Amino acid sequence: MQHIHLPFGGAIWELSSFPCCPVLRSRHSLSTLPFYSITLWIILGVLTFPCCVQCLIFKVGVLGPWNCDPYYAKSLPAIASRLAVGRINEDFSLDLGCTMDFVILQEACETSKALTSFVQFENVVDAFVGPTNPGYCDAAALMGKNWDKSMFSSACINYELDRVQGYPTFARTLPSPTRVLFTVLRFFSLANIAIVSSNEDIWIDTAAKLASALRNQGLPVGIVMSMGNNDTMLENTLLSIQKAGEIKVIIMCMHSALIGGEQQTSFLIKAYDMGLTKGQYVFVPYDTLLYSLPYTNTTYFPLQNNTKLRKAYDAVLTITVESDLMSFNEAYNMARRFGELMVSQEPEQVSPLFGTIYNSLYLLAKSMHNARRAGKWFSGSNLASFTRNITFSGFNQNIRTDAQGNGQTDYVILDTDGWGSDLYRCFYVNLMLDRVLFAGTYIHFPTGSPPPSDSSCWFDPNGICKGGVEIIYVIIAFAIVLIIVLGSVGLTLVIRRRIQQIQLIKGPNRILLTLEDLTFINPQLSKRKITLEDLSDSKSYIEDKSTGERSRSVNSMATATHETSNVAVYEGDWVWLKKFKEGHFKEVKQSTTKIFTKMKDLRNENVNPFLGFFTDCEVFAIEVVVRGAPYCMLGLSPEEIIRKVKKPPPMCRPTVAPDQAPLECIQLMKQCWSEQPDRRPPFDQIFDQFKLINKGKKTNIIDSMLRMLEQYSSNLEDLIRERTEELEVEKQRTEKLLAEMLPPSVAEALKTGVSVEPEYFDQVTIYFSDIVGFTTISSLSDPIERNGNKHAAEIANMSLNILSSVGSFKMRHMPEVPVRIRIGIHSGPCVAGVVGLTMPRYCLFGDTVNTASRMESTGLHNWQDMVTEEIKSIFRKAKRQVDKPKI
Repeated sequence: MQHIHLPFGGAIWELSSFPCCPVLRSRHSLSTLPFYSITLWIILGVLTFPCCVQCLIFKVGVLGPWNCDPYYAKSLPAIASRLAVGRINEDFSLDLGCTMDFVILQEACETSKALTSFVQFENVVDAFVGPTNPGYCDAAALMGKNWDKSMFSSACINYELDRVQGYPTFARTLPSPTRVLFTVLRFFSLANIAIVSSNEDIWIDTAAKLASALRNQGLPVGIVMSMGNNDTMLENTLLSIQKAGEIKVIIMCMHSALIGGEQQTSFLIKAYDMGLTKGQYVFVPYDTLLYSLPYTNTTYFPLQNNTKLRKAYDAVLTITVESDLMSFNEAYNMARRFGELMVSQEPEQVSPLFGTIYNSLYLLAKSMHNARRAGKWFSGSNLASFTRNITFSGFNQNIRTDAQGNGQTDYVILDTDGWGSDLYRCFYVNLMLDRVLFAGTYIHFPTGSPPPSDSSCWFDPNGICKGGVEIIYVIIAFAIVLIIVLGSVGLTLVIRRRIQQIQLIKGPNRILLTLEDLTFINPQLSKRKITLEDLSDSKSYIEDKSTGERSRSVNSMATATHETSNVAVYEGDWVWLKKFKEGHFKEVKQSTTKIFTKMKDLRNENVNPFLGFFTDCEVFAIEVVVRGAPYCMLGLSPEEIIRKVKKPPPMCRPTVAPDQAPLECIQLMKQCWSEQPDRRPPFDQIFDQFKLINKGKKTNIIDSMLRMLEQYSSNLEDLIRERTEELEVEKQRTEKLLAEMLPPSVAEALKTGVSVEPEYFDQVTIYFSDIVGFTTISSLSDPIERNGNKHAAEIANMSLNILSSVGSFKMRHMPEVPVRIRIGIHSGPCVAGVVGLTMPRYCLFGDTVNTASRMESTGLHNWQDMVTEEIKSIFRKAKRQVDKPKI
């Protein structure tokens, strides 16, 4: 507990264990001060401290496996934090209203222990920089939400954390590694991925979360496995990748060989020995995405001192944070020269993660500054939300976030030249543009070209790839859902649907119209089918046109003439749209083309008529109302119409009879023909007026059709979701029943379709008994572990104990009836296996089983009859008592 003395009245500020809660106390007891003095001091305290003051010291916990992982320890977390906090507290551009401090928190390398220790940090700090292990990021973020303490992490790859509603106190200090990888892989069209991790928990969990995040992006991640603890396991891992066939990219979740990672060095050398680094695969280190690896004027000694590693690294593409301002080594040496770092380590001995820790603390300070300027408390959710639109100079690069708080910091793709030990910048990864840009040096692929590209559909968020592994699961899932839906609909729904279909096409209130119900002005049109492609193409045209002019068909049915039971359809609509799509207007006669040209351009013959085509609302107004060519109602030739328009007065305008359209439409059409362009209504206003005319109803047949299709799709999705939930419940019931009937390993094998091979045991002990309910008792009891040859003694002792207990046991309702038991036991070999496919049963076979069974069935064979007679005798006595006549 810290105390800071104030210069008035002996009062002190005491820092509470919770942030933003300063407590004003006096050196004297409250009983010795008059009431007005207490009130005066409270008012004075409120007036002298603005509302934005929240705490005197804001303590940040820097969380990581600093003491159990030597490579994380090389990031010097305490020194990096001290440098960042020192600069933050001296930065006059930051208005925090308090002093920032830090404490280094140790994270265990085992995920379970790391989560256990995290629980103890609730009252230690006010905010967290971390965690480093993605394995418990979800749980830690939920605890942070409950504690209302922010978590600023660069290593949490879990895509679920991006849901602000579920994790409001979580913020990323770097762009999501998944997003960076997706952008790079999309650029090279490489989709099929294998992920290999080292053997530590932190990297195994990283690989699992990375696979989940990439699959969430739609990419096929075929293999996720660790490299193993020995050379044989490592070789088997690489053989699995070779056998997978479609793999193009191998992501290595482990410490980079460039900073001394021994496991990545072993992995790449083994891949080189097995011929996997000749160009068929691209190897990508994952950990370099979390920091800025230096590359300018930097020679990496691991490459220089190991020929195999240097040759293998030719197949590696290194993606790392861009060094906009200077390299990490230059920034580190500059801080040393200014006396800010009292350390003896050279920059080559320090992990670049040093800079990431620095940037994370500075981003937190910027968020505090924004929150204070907005008059908000330093709560966890506030600090996480005020990371939006931040830009500052980080340790050796510019740090940026967008309006949603997503990181926009640039990355680079580094490569070697195939024989040297330096890295060269080949491409920029610009996340603001979501593009990969050439940086001046081409990538040196071992074969001279990258691996064969995958289909671009893997990177299309709205597409489904064919031929991939994922499509099999999609088809299977769809088939299962379809079977469930069809199976659950039943005969009633089928009958109801048939009745509805009859109502649609028959009777006075029918809804669907057939070709017999349509009268075509042009008979040729009735021979041409209007396909769904035509509808979609026309819809695309209308939407494009509505960007500047709204829809030409907002009142497409205005001039449709209704007959007794038929509808007259304007024949030129679909044909006109088709011609517009295919660019066939050049085939139209010159005179007709000029009719469609704007009036002001007709008066200037030097103007290309197509330059002004549909850039105004003049022709638009005619087509919406008249649904025909301009001036079609005048009965004049095109040449005569053009002559009248070019040489006014009088102004030549189309005439529209009052019965051809509503009066409001005709008035609006005439407004669109105004000689002065500024008096013509804009298309937004035209669209709004048409909505008023139509009373908010949409009369566009295409919009109506698509709206119906969207509604049907939405209903279908709800139905599928409902049936999927029912399937999941039924699946859980089935699995529970299976687990009760069979051993867990056998149940899992049956569920995956694997045949269960019989198992042979050379020494077991079989126990038979006739205790009622013994199966239930056994199911609630844990089996005795495999204990060598003690099983015979254990079973024999249990049998003797049961015999001893049964001899003195009396039933409360029949104390005179003795409880007797038969037991059969025998030791020896047996075979265990599953019998049956429809109703599988787990059975034991062998002489040992038979001997134990016979022993149980033949022991004291006459006891059953004796007990039965005793029970019958008791019931006869009871019956006589009941049947006695009452006196």
